[in-house]
Amino acid sequence: LGFAQLDAVAAVVAQAGPNPIPIDQTATTDNVQVLLATLAERNSSASVANPSEGRKNFYIQNFNTTSDYLAWTILLPAAASYQPTVMLSASSGQQFSLSVNGSVAATFTATGGWQRQVAPNISRPAGSVVVKLARTGTLSGSAQIKSLELLRASDVSAYTTRVAAARANTTWLSQAKYGLMFQYGSWGFPAGGGAALPL
Repeated sequence: LGFAQLDAVAAVVAQAGPNPIPIDQTATTDNVQVLLATLAERNSSASVANPSEGRKNFYIQNFNTTSDYLAWTILLPAAASYQPTVMLSASSGQQFSLSVNGSVAATFTATGGWQRQVAPNISRPAGSVVVKLARTGTLSGSAQIKSLELLRASDVSAYTTRVAAARANTTWLSQAKYGLMFQYGSWGFPAGGGAALPL
């Protein structure tokens, strides 16, 4: 089957977790709202990567056509403008759109590989809102989506300042002739919870 035929038979996978997802507008730190792609409503043709490895929230793969989409129903206490950031992997030049309640609110272009792509600010009304991510334009290759992050536009400056202040000066490390590498994954904790695995 071609992509168009697959879209015709694809079922809809319902949003998992809270529906609508409550958005906290009172936080002044830790105020980035992360909407995981694996929890979004989507076409069944777009699938979760490596679900058998215990990575329940890894990423969505096979995001191939303009009919594929991810949609999150969220609940906003008050209307606000948000800066959206999409964590995705796609070929450079591939185009995406974000819509609010069915109307396209912003478009952006991928820069290639896994990136955090900042899209233009989008305004959202108070109440239950559906935010939808889709592909647009001329398609080339597949795309993978990890998450959509929302940060109120009025909080971006303070957030950027906090991030800059938290960064350490690593000049000494670049001059030390040695490197450090840390790796953490699903193997770092038991599948059923409980105590961490011994080192």
